[in-house]
Amino acid sequence: MTKLMLALTRKPSLDAEAFLDWLEKEWLPALKKDPQLKGLVLDRRITDQTELGDMAGGDTGKLDAVVSLYLPPASPLEQSLVNDPGLAAHCQRRLLFEVEERRLLRIQRNWPDGERSPGVKMTCFMRPPAGRQLEECVRYWRHNHGPLALRVHIGLWGYCQNVVKREVGESSAPVLGVSELHFQSYADYRDRYFDSPAGVAEVMADVPHFMSVPDSDTINASERILLGGS
Repeated sequence: MTKLMLALTRKPSLDAEAFLDWLEKEWLPALKKDPQLKGLVLDRRITDQTELGDMAGGDTGKLDAVVSLYLPPASPLEQSLVNDPGLAAHCQRRLLFEVEERRLLRIQRNWPDGERSPGVKMTCFMRPPAGRQLEECVRYWRHNHGPLALRVHIGLWGYCQNVVKREVGESSAPVLGVSELHFQSYADYRDRYFDSPAGVAEVMADVPHFMSVPDSDTINASERILLGGS
């Protein structure tokens, strides 16, 4: 099974909520009808992040939505996404990646397709620091930072590392991977992101080994699993 991750930024002339409603109520239902599709997940940016407190500052504001798709290998649907006229009309930027999914902390799901998932998901498209090789950054992220994140981010409910295998369509600055950190409630994300001040310092010192924070794109989102299989 192939996993694709599609990062979307609306055109500046479009209202955020109107764009997200179009995506969720028109574009995705049409896409869902494709028989090749085995899984479909929407991460819709939380437009009012007041309840997230200081954690709202982690959202770079560059992304409006992330769509994850699960397909058979070499599916023609991939090229259809690249050439989709609806996305071209509504989006200023579309980035599409094939990724290798690695779930370090798996959520035991007990709600049906289409229902909003609990809590908040922080998804980050990570770019490497200047002068560092992608392969080197990926190794560090997987083998060093992953275990650290599980230990320090005590409010974590789900944690997935997606290593980028290739970019499809539009080109962008290299992305080494996409992290998905899911918290079961706003309070867990806001108040239990770190275990202690020492944990904050440890993570802040670790991140520059594999990721350039200013060059990466992060979104605080509400997840909706539209089609199971993920």
